[in-house]
Amino acid sequence: YNDTTNICIKKLDNKDVSLSEIIKNKYVFIDFWGSWCNPCIASIPKLKELYEKIEGRKDVDVIGIALEYEEKPEKLSSIINNKRIKWGNYWVNKSNVKSLTTPHQRFRVDTYPTYIILNDQGGVVYRTFGSANTQKAIDFFLNLIDNK
Repeated sequence: YNDTTNICIKKLDNKDVSLSEIIKNKYVFIDFWGSWCNPCIASIPKLKELYEKIEGRKDVDVIGIALEYEEKPEKLSSIINNKRIKWGNYWVNKSNVKSLTTPHQRFRVDTYPTYIILNDQGGVVYRTFGSANTQKAIDFFLNLIDNK
């Protein structure tokens, strides 16, 4: 089930954006995380290494989708700035997480961090969770995009 057309996430400026627009025709590594999740924050250096390897490529992408408890993503924005995270980051408010239009429902995410890898058709080709599996997910993604 590859349909992401109705999946809505927010940019850091609170504007809504469709997930399908972001992932269109790309292989995408999605990091589901949150500003309140210490293991998620601990895996940022590994994700930065991954992003450095693919930065500038048009056919692949890394994005973060954060689950936040606040009405505005200030804590999230400050982590992104302080850690100098360059890849696209989006968020969903906790109060909306059960809505069928969130990526958390669509991909059944309830553990953090969760890593989901999509092919260029939007299909899930890999999923895992927990910071212990960060490197494994990254290796899978790099191998996938090198051999496509």
